[in-house]
This record gives sequence, structure tokens and C-alpha cells, in this order.
Amino acid sequence: MEENESKSFSLDTSDQDEHENSNVEDEEEEEEDEEEPLFKYRRLEGEVDKVFGKDSGCAIVASEKLLAIGTHNGVVYVFNHKTEIIKRFRPHSATIHDIKLEASDQFVATASMDGKISIVQLSGGNDVFILDLKRPMRSISLEPLYHKHPNKRHFISAGLAGNLILHEKGWLGNKETILHSGEGPIWSTDWKSNLVVWANDAGIRIMDINPHHKLAFIHALI
Repeated sequence: MEENESKSFSLDTSDQDEHENSNVEDEEEEEEDEEEPLFKYRRLEGEVDKVFGKDSGCAIVASEKLLAIGTHNGVVYVFNHKTEIIKRFRPHSATIHDIKLEASDQFVATASMDGKISIVQLSGGNDVFILDLKRPMRSISLEPLYHKHPNKRHFISAGLAGNLILHEKGWLGNKETILHSGEGPIWSTDWKSNLVVWANDAGIRIMDINPHHKLAFIHALI
């Protein structure tokens, strides 16, 4: 009778272990490379504390020369580069959702929960324009050269009613044109050169303002 022979053997996994260790090290290096970049920042000082002592900011915009803050109480504060208050006024009775500085820093525009939009001249005159649209407003944007067209000025507004409105303000009154509607509340707008952009729950749309031609639509990532 033949006896069964038992043989023992070992599996050499050194190459596999080295490969796995190499993969782990590569993943660790990639994680280290993906660390968020550090930004330099400092706390605003000066008279900014006067705003937050009795109220809270909810909209902010900055240019090279000015900083403007809109508050929950409907007050607008305008600061110079030294964060000194140069103008304070209250165009609204409720939360300011959007605030914009015109390109020349001559005008500041606001949109509020109280259904009103305001455009106030900061320098070169005392022009104050307030329009009640009867529905909570979320955004306002001035045409890029708003200060250069005193006889006929344009701006856009939008809000919870879902209408993107082009306003034409002239000596004979105000003309309104609805550029877009039917997609629910519009949360944000901007106007650069001849392009108008706005965002709602569906996504982001871009329009050439001159022929009122819609150029692009970016679906919301939901």
C-alpha cells in the first residue's frame, strides 16, 4: 500500500504586500494634497461694531473704496476703506436680502423682504428712488453704467413672485418688462456688460440683455 505524501508549502506575498503598502502611501499623499488652502483674513474694526451692537447684517457688498452692509432692520450702512461710517439711512422696514454698489460707487441699491427696492445716490447728488413691488424681493442689479444715463436708467429686480423684471426709469415715468417668469422664486441676479444672470431652484440662466436673448441654462445640481 502506498502512503499518502503530505507536502507543505508557503505562498510568497511580499510583492503583493509592497504593492498594497504603496497604494496606501499614495492615497495618504493624495489626502494631504487635498487639504483646504489657508486664507489670510482679519476682523473688520473701526465703526463696524456699531452695526452689530444693535442689529445684525444680512447683506454685504464691497468695492475698492466702499463697503456697504444691509441689516435685518432695513438699515443701510456705507463705510470707507478705513471702516468709518460715511452714510446711514433706512430705506426698508424689514430684512434687506440684497445690496449692490454701482460701478462708480455713486449709487447703492437694495432689495428687501418688505416688497420694496431702493436706489440711493451716495455722491454727486441726492437722488433717492424707492419702488414698492408688493411682493418680497430677493435681488436687484443696476446696469453697469447706471450713473452715465440720468435721463434713462435701467435696473433689474427679482423675488418670490418669480418674475425677472427689467425697469426703465426716465423723466416720463417707469417702464417694466418681464424678462422671465414661471420657474418659481428667483434668489439672485447680476448684470455685467451686456449679460444678465439669475438663479432659481431650477438652475442658472444667462441672457444677452440687448436683444433679450437667453444664451445658456445650467441645471441645478440636485
